[in-house]
Amino acid sequence: MDSPLALAQAHETRDKLVAAHPELAEDGAIEIIIIKTTGDKVLDQPLADIGGKALLVNCCVNCTGARPCSIYKTGRETETCELVDEMVVKEAFFRGRKLQGTTVSIPDGYCGFVLGKKLKGPKSGDSLDSNDWEARARFGNLTYYNHDDVPSNEDALPRCFHWFAIVDALHRPVIAEDLASTSIAQEQQMN
Repeated sequence: MDSPLALAQAHETRDKLVAAHPELAEDGAIEIIIIKTTGDKVLDQPLADIGGKALLVNCCVNCTGARPCSIYKTGRETETCELVDEMVVKEAFFRGRKLQGTTVSIPDGYCGFVLGKKLKGPKSGDSLDSNDWEARARFGNLTYYNHDDVPSNEDALPRCFHWFAIVDALHRPVIAEDLASTSIAQEQQMN
């Protein structure tokens, strides 16, 4: 399967080269050739398992501002019929690579925030070097994706949600019944 995103990027790169160097506008000066790698041909195995070779996935993001992510995430996010750890598995493709993920809900009483650096006013200079942040959006659930692995409750993100129960226990007010049951338990241990 040819990657529509990779082809669009190749055409965009060609157009930018032609704009910068008009002599490249001649027919055949820039040829777009579709190259298929082993990873494109073997679709039923994780890339890391093919040929025992190292896997390099370029994930360096050099971005200092907003970007239209929808042009990089190709195809539609689809829910598979697969349930893993009672989670509905979703599939998406990013830069031609298959991703599998699921949506997790933020626990009741909590919400997530998208933060951005707060711009200073014109009097103090428009600097991003400050530590002042502002909430740009809030969310009640989020979808995360794994590359080559089906999502599970053992993934780092769902596991970090266990901390919410600890936080709740630490911040819950102590009531007389809690003290009484703790005292009884301690007495039983001593006897």
